[in-house]
This record gives sequence, structure tokens and C-alpha cells, in this order.
Amino acid sequence: MVGRQHRVRPSVATLPVVLLAIGCLPVLAIILIGLIWLITAHTPDIKRISGVVATATDLSSHGEYDRTEISLVASSTTYNFRRDALHPPVAPHQPLPGDLIVLWVDPSFNWSHLGTTEVLAASLAADESPTRPAHTTRHFDVPSSQERDSRLAGALMLGIGGLVIGLAALYEWLTERARRGRPPSARSPGGGRAQARYLGSRPQPSGDR
Repeated sequence: MVGRQHRVRPSVATLPVVLLAIGCLPVLAIILIGLIWLITAHTPDIKRISGVVATATDLSSHGEYDRTEISLVASSTTYNFRRDALHPPVAPHQPLPGDLIVLWVDPSFNWSHLGTTEVLAASLAADESPTRPAHTTRHFDVPSSQERDSRLAGALMLGIGGLVIGLAALYEWLTERARRGRPPSARSPGGGRAQARYLGSRPQPSGDR
């Protein structure tokens, strides 16, 4: 009589698949972001906008300064910039609500901070010539650098996603190879005992032939 086969419960068998699917979500998100940055990489189409500051808010991330968001009177658009990304940097107390300001922006979709428009240069009321850019970013000074940076960032994200997938595939291949290299008794619990019982139950040849 052949020994019983070890049956795996469906819930237990599907658990690794569910865990694998959940683990793949961050990797897929990284790859998707990388593709978006690669596809949308472009040289900025710079537009000049002037107005009166309605709100100016400094935002933090993990307790450190991240960026500044401002809005203008009679405008629903939110503009963002990093003070230290502008040269010379914008002082911490500027701009203030009610100040006149001139912005040079890239009106295209801002994938870095959704729902806002990136400021490439600015002139404040306190500057000597508010009509000319007094504080500029590298992307304003060298417009082609924005496209290059976006492509590099996208390629990096795709590289990270590909590396994670490659390592996971290598681990799965090595695990499967090691499993196949084991003897049958080591792969199936009780396999050796079942085989011994089966062999022991076979009728012994008679010596009267």
C-alpha cells in the first residue's frame, strides 16, 4: 500500500503568492514613476507671472525644511520652490503676504509635487530690479539640465526596480535548485518511512521454487 501523500491546505499554499504580490507593489510603483519621469522629461517652457502674494507657507519633512508654497491673489495656482535651490537663496522671512512678486515658472505638470507649479526664478519687492530674475535655479540658467535630470532620475528608478526583480528571480532560482538537489526523503516529510513500510509489506520470494 502506497503511503499517504502530504496535502497542502489551499490557504497555506496561496499565502506565498499573496505575500509576493504585496511585496511587488512598491517595486511596480518605482518602475511606474521611473517611466513617467522618462516619458515626461522636457526642456521647460518658461512663463513669467506677476502678482501679490496671498499666502506663503514653509513645509517640513521629518522635521527639516522641505519647500515653500505660495499663492497669489485672485489665482488658484499654488507655486513651490526651495529657498536653497535659488541663487542667491531667498531669505527665510520672504516673501510675505501682500508683497509684490514676479515668478518665472514651468507650467507643465509637476510630477515631483502634484498640484503645484515649480518656480524656476523669482524677483521680490525687496530686490533692486523686481522685473528681472534676481533668484534663479539651475534649471532656469541651463534649461536643458531639467530634461537631463528627469531622464537620469527615471533611469535610476528603473534600474532600482530592475535590480530588485533580478535579485528576487536569482533567489527563487537558487532556492528551487537547492530544493531539487535534495534526496526524495529530505523533500517530503515521512517519505523515507513510507517507502520503508511499503518495501516491508511486499511479499518475500519463496525458496521452494
